[in-house]
Amino acid sequence: MQVQQELDRRKSMKNKHSQYFSGKYALSGITVCGDCGNAYRRVHWKNRGTVWRCKSRVDKREHNCSGRTIYEKDLHEAIIKAINETVVDREDFLQQLSENINSVLTDGLTGRLEELDSKLKELESEIISLAIGGQGYDELASKILALRGE
Repeated sequence: MQVQQELDRRKSMKNKHSQYFSGKYALSGITVCGDCGNAYRRVHWKNRGTVWRCKSRVDKREHNCSGRTIYEKDLHEAIIKAINETVVDREDFLQQLSENINSVLTDGLTGRLEELDSKLKELESEIISLAIGGQGYDELASKILALRGE
């Protein structure tokens, strides 16, 4: 059952360019071209060693990308440098990470939350006026259910 769950998880990682998760190399699927958004692929050149190239450059039929070729050694050095900077500036990193997570979680919700707050204030004033008058609860209940999407 766990194997099936892992296979389903990997299938769900499909991106806009119809590429699937690959666990063969540590950087597969997470190294992305800044030019076209395709994933980078690991390619071994006999005369120059191992490099990472944009998928659209590797597949000759889609050669419309100007993403550069990255030597694997340089890529590893950049990752090690980033990890070391993260360890040294841990507090700054954690603060930035927290801000990024909050930004992603609230992205597009701020306007919706303000809209819901204003509707709630309107309904609250209606409840108060209906409670004073002692009538119209059914109409108010239907408005609340409509607001909730029920």
